[in-house]
Amino acid sequence: GDDFADETFELGHVGAGILTMVNRGREDTNNSQFAILVDKADWLDGRHVVFGKVIDGVDLIKKASEKFGTELGVPASDMYVGECSLVAADRA
Repeated sequence: GDDFADETFELGHVGAGILTMVNRGREDTNNSQFAILVDKADWLDGRHVVFGKVIDGVDLIKKASEKFGTELGVPASDMYVGECSLVAADRA
């Protein structure tokens, strides 16, 4: 889809399970791609927008990263997220 603006940089890339928008290295170039962190990535603070966190299953994400991830951060094969949902902020 079309690019859209950054929303806020208030939240940090503090550890495994953080959901962050992927952009093209410039402000306001988000385009509906995201990443799930498997470790702290504070160098992304102020560059990419944190918009949520995984609250259950982080251990599975880490296992998938170990099996399918590469040192360059590019998956060795496609991975799909399924059976996920939005949880109210007061439950997260």
